[in-house]
Amino acid sequence: MTRQRGGIALRMALLGTLALLASCAAIGYLRVTAVPDLGAPPRGPSAGTTQIEVAASLGTQLVKSLITAEHAKVSLSEQDLTVVVTANNPDPRRFASPSVRVRDGLVVVAADTDFGPLSVTGIGRVALVLTGGSDGLPDIAVEVREIDAGELTLPGFARDDIARRMQQSLTMRHLFGANPALSRLRPYLECVGVSAVAVVLGFRRPLATPRSDTCA
Repeated sequence: MTRQRGGIALRMALLGTLALLASCAAIGYLRVTAVPDLGAPPRGPSAGTTQIEVAASLGTQLVKSLITAEHAKVSLSEQDLTVVVTANNPDPRRFASPSVRVRDGLVVVAADTDFGPLSVTGIGRVALVLTGGSDGLPDIAVEVREIDAGELTLPGFARDDIARRMQQSLTMRHLFGANPALSRLRPYLECVGVSAVAVVLGFRRPLATPRSDTCA
């Protein structure tokens, strides 16, 4: 009798464990496939509908500003950043309909992508940092702070593929290369910052002393 009660207790424990696992799996599925609330659509003003137009607008603004001042800055709105990300999308079939927002000092990139067999909204929260490029010129590094699939934050080992695609799409080197004036000014890029509504890029005249507060 005691052995029989022990067998029943074991079966009940196993059933309870299976039920708990099934419940966790269902919750995980719902969170991963959920469409997160990202707030309002990307905001303007818009400097253009293509990367070439955005780069030309920034180059023109900087040339005019640096004629009268040693330091100047330009802003990339959420709409402009969405144009840049779309133009540099490494795989439009797996990283579809990207959009960019600025939230809490970070750049938030969202796109329709896949997580294993599931179609999800991938969201990357990244910081932009001024660094030195492989060509010896100033560059902007993309530091991933968080990657979400739907409403579920992914651990490091599970986020690498989505993170790589987002880092490639946010590269600014292609933007600088899309306009001759902007390309010539790249050696004088002195700071990058994230305001409440835009990404700010600061530049200086060739002989001016670099200042990090231009983007403040």
